[in-house]
Amino acid sequence: MQEYLGVRYPALRRQVEESGAIIYFIDEASICSDYHIGTTWSRRGLAPTVTNTGARFGINMIAAVSGTGQMRYMTIVGRFNADVLSNS
Repeated sequence: MQEYLGVRYPALRRQVEESGAIIYFIDEASICSDYHIGTTWSRRGLAPTVTNTGARFGINMIAAVSGTGQMRYMTIVGRFNADVLSNS
């Protein structure tokens, strides 16, 4: 980390400033509608019931933030891979 902060990032930043490019820091996340069956609440003395439709869904997201606060994001239904990113 010391080498990155002290050597690599400053060199990269100089290149960016010379070319007018923007450095983005990215992260990805996946969200799924699954829940833990059997973990619910009810009034004392009553058995808890859970309505189960079986309809599950998921979504993936990738977000990028620049050092100046610019933000980009994309949501993807289905698998996220290099082909999805390069074709968007």
